[in-house]
Amino acid sequence: MSTMQLKHRLIGGLGALVLCLGGTAQAAYPERPVSIVVNFSAGGPLDFVARLFAAKASKELHQSVIVENKAGASGSIGGEYAARAKPDGYTLLLSVDTLATVNPFVYKNNHVDANKDLAVVGRAGAFNLGLVTREGLGPTTLKQFVDMAGKTALTYASAGAASPGHLAMEAFKLGSHVEMTHVPYKGNAPAVNALLSGQVDSGFLAVANMLPHIKAHKLVALAVSGTQRDPLLPNIPTIAESGIPGMENFNMGFGFVLMAPRNTPKDIVMKWNTLLNQFLKEPDVLEKLKIMDINPTYGTPAEAEKEIQAAARQWKVVIEKAHVTVN
Repeated sequence: MSTMQLKHRLIGGLGALVLCLGGTAQAAYPERPVSIVVNFSAGGPLDFVARLFAAKASKELHQSVIVENKAGASGSIGGEYAARAKPDGYTLLLSVDTLATVNPFVYKNNHVDANKDLAVVGRAGAFNLGLVTREGLGPTTLKQFVDMAGKTALTYASAGAASPGHLAMEAFKLGSHVEMTHVPYKGNAPAVNALLSGQVDSGFLAVANMLPHIKAHKLVALAVSGTQRDPLLPNIPTIAESGIPGMENFNMGFGFVLMAPRNTPKDIVMKWNTLLNQFLKEPDVLEKLKIMDINPTYGTPAEAEKEIQAAARQWKVVIEKAHVTVN
């Protein structure tokens, strides 16, 4: 064999080795820790789901999955951070779906458009809100509450401007033709405390946080926001069931969504979608989600995207009619 032939064989062999190693590196994803950004504070339901999912994903992937909390501006700060990350699968975002369905319409100076800057991986659970009143207000049914709101100046608490509770009540006000004054708080817990202390009259808030107080008769549950009764409040009707004219189709549910920076490779998106669907079907996860009043959701990225866009159209109408804006 000539020196030239030997040289060509060596070059060819090295080229094959490079291709082989490249394929191995790609198949080995993730090769380093993955960050799941949570765009709300630690300790809430979203953070709970993120940490549970991260622990499961770490075992499945044999790699660390870290949760990073970057709260502020109703999720926009964490959303922007994730959207600006390199689209290589090493930064993901777990958010309340309002980042894509509400924020684009209420924030005048929105630095991230989730529908353009992020790719949907999958829905990560859904939840209802419960409409409650403070102890001693009087109404024990939704009809009685609407009648009182038509005659008396009432207030309602929420977990913040443009939060799910704020938006659900604005939708309720539009449908029932009543007026109430919004009192925003910095989170669900302070809003519940304001109700317990009698500072405000009512609120649409997370059921799990209110359940002990409802059972202790310190808060009065009147209705829930979705199309199905809440498992934690099986005797409390949906708003659609309550017989209020014009509210027969009321459905204001919310959920969590896993997202990635736009242009993240499709195989990585699908890998995380598969992990998410698997996670939401595991018995121990279902038991923990039930305690937090979170219903599992399944499907492809395309199905999740379709549901988010439908919710965005719904909320756009409510926001425009109610003139909800946040600077």
